[in-house]
Amino acid sequence: MRIIDFHTHPGWNTTQQFGYDMTDERYVAMLQNAGISMSCGSPIDVPIFYREVEEYERLIPELNSKAWSLQEQYPDFYIPGIHIHPAFPEMSLEQLRLHKARGGKLVGELVGYLMGYESYNTPEIMGLFETCRDLGMVLNLHQKLVAEAETIAAAFPTMPVVMAHPGYKKQYLEKLAAMEKHKNLYLDLSGDGIRITGMLRYGVDNVGADRFLFGTDFPAYKPATYVHSVLCEDLTDRQLEMILWHNAATLLELEN
Repeated sequence: MRIIDFHTHPGWNTTQQFGYDMTDERYVAMLQNAGISMSCGSPIDVPIFYREVEEYERLIPELNSKAWSLQEQYPDFYIPGIHIHPAFPEMSLEQLRLHKARGGKLVGELVGYLMGYESYNTPEIMGLFETCRDLGMVLNLHQKLVAEAETIAAAFPTMPVVMAHPGYKKQYLEKLAAMEKHKNLYLDLSGDGIRITGMLRYGVDNVGADRFLFGTDFPAYKPATYVHSVLCEDLTDRQLEMILWHNAATLLELEN
């Protein structure tokens, strides 16, 4: 069974405090050992969190270069996601156009709360999202409020907008309700929540299997936990195929 992990962060040394350096080779090997065929996502690491805002004009191109460097090392495994920043629209537009020229489709996961901006509904970042739409990008974001994702989905109905992390009951139900209203809203299964029995089944019954994307948030979490959380749900083979591979492959225009 093929699996695309839609939500990872290469280079994130979450385990370094335990003497476990997350090298590129280890990142790929650990995902493959969990049965994952391909991975996506934007590089981050603890040293880039909560810096002075002006530093991100330099840091974001560096992170995006790391994404493309990893893609060059593992072209059949890793799909790069890039960062943008509303405080630096010219730099962000340049990064988006370069991403497009290289064949990139994925923007994010964006983690604005770690990089000095809280809202995704400001004129500055909405202008960048307009360019994302025009370039045919897929947007994956960590939003604190579901209403933010709804506003973006409503403003750009032709652009796929992927919400990161199901969360628990209240958050999850809010996200499902938003997905029912906006057909371009998707949910990736990384982070908290999906390990609860029956949760994914409930979502599939209410909004359909075509709106969910498998994800882990690795290296923050062990990927095999998420693989088995999905496989243990009461889903058909076709629904599993859609969630684990087909939906992401369709959005990113990969061969199915």
